[in-house]
Order: sequence, then structure tokens, then C-alpha cells
Amino acid sequence: MGQYFKPCVLSKNYKTNKKTPVIASLTSWDYSNGAKLMEHSWVGNRFVKAAIKLIAMYKAHPFVWCGDYADEIFINQDNKECNAYEIANSFDVERFDEMTKEHNVEEEYKYIINYTKRQYVEIPDYDENVWTIHPLPLLCADGNERGGGDYHGINMDVVGSWAYDRIGVTNKRPHYKKIKVEFSEK
Repeated sequence: MGQYFKPCVLSKNYKTNKKTPVIASLTSWDYSNGAKLMEHSWVGNRFVKAAIKLIAMYKAHPFVWCGDYADEIFINQDNKECNAYEIANSFDVERFDEMTKEHNVEEEYKYIINYTKRQYVEIPDYDENVWTIHPLPLLCADGNERGGGDYHGINMDVVGSWAYDRIGVTNKRPHYKKIKVEFSEK
């Protein structure tokens, strides 16, 4: 079966916040994209741009690109184990989709910052003739390799390495360690 993914912004105290650990999320279908990881994880994609805008709005909040097969690390209000994807599905996220549509989702950012690890990556330039994998969904993915449509390629060791870390975006070169990560499917 295929695994579906959602970008989720978490509350800063998500580990202890049982009421609202996920505070914002987006749905791929609202941006005319498939929900499987590799159906939307490319540079120039409006869904990824909307997720970046969400990150800009919630600077330095924990962030995860959560798959519906990810480990269940939360306890919901009904005292059931669940993951961020399931929590994001349990509340009305339409207002977040509308909020990012109302703002300029076409705004381009050059860098993604990981405040937790004190690292950053440069977002590759968009080229309409080349399909380039965007680093954000893969670096922040939780649950990759558990379903069809997941990423299988080079640099598998860093996929998910930023999941649940505090993330931000900027156009100014950060003073953190730059990591160079390229993804390419086999």
C-alpha cells in the first residue's frame, strides 16, 4: 500500500502537550498533488512552497513531514496512541490551507535552517526542465521506507534526520554548519 504524508508544525512543547501537539498542517490534495512522498517532493512544487510558508509563519517550531505509517509517539485526547499524521487528520486544517493560500506562497526562500542541529541546507534552484528533489520533505520525513511511493535512492541515511527538529527558512545565509544533501532515486 502507499503511505500518505503531511507536513506538520508542532507546538514547542509537543512532547508533553497532549491537547494540541500538532498546531498546523497541510493537505496535498488542496494543492493538486498526490499524498505519497515522492509525488510532491520536488523543487518548484506549490505544496512544498506552502509548507515552507507555514514554516516561515511558525519560525523555529518543531516540524515533521509525517507519514501515516510513522511510529505512534503521541497519546491523543482519547488516550490512544497515534502519530502526527493522525492528529493532523483529527482537527480542521482547512483554515491553515486557506491561510497559506491567502499569503504569498510564491515567496522564494534560499535556505532551510535546523535550529536544533545548528545546520542549514540551500534549496536548489528551480529548473522547469529538470526534476529536482526538494530536501525539506525528505530531511523531515517520518515513516519513509514503510510504503509505496516512499523515497528509495542516494543519501538514505539522512532521510528523516531532521524530523521533529526546530526548523526555519530564510534568505540570509545562516551562521550554522552548511550541509550539502542531494537526493536522487535509484
